[in-house]
Amino acid sequence: MCAYLIDKVGALSELKEQMRALHLTEVLGSDGVMTVIDIYQQYVLSRYTDTKLVEEILFWSEGGSYETHLDGYNAMSPKALVKEAKKRGWMVKELPQKTLISSHEFPPLTLKNSILTG
Repeated sequence: MCAYLIDKVGALSELKEQMRALHLTEVLGSDGVMTVIDIYQQYVLSRYTDTKLVEEILFWSEGGSYETHLDGYNAMSPKALVKEAKKRGWMVKELPQKTLISSHEFPPLTLKNSILTG
């Protein structure tokens, strides 16, 4: 059921709404819901071009927030962006205060570790 929803919804808020309507939030519990959200974000990010992924990472590296993102709370999380960068074989190095992300074609970017939690 969750795989069907992930393929059919257009935004994270729509996924959450459908899960509530089908009473899946009660069945899955908070950990299960977070797992479905993680899977959804990876599904969406797998379709991003490298340029789009870099643009999203750049937004967060410049101090962006869900409140200022054009997609609001439907934006992909910084944690999911880093996970996708790792999947693509980009260099991801966790430093004491920040994480360095470098692809082969774009300049390196950093994200504060404090936004990578959750």
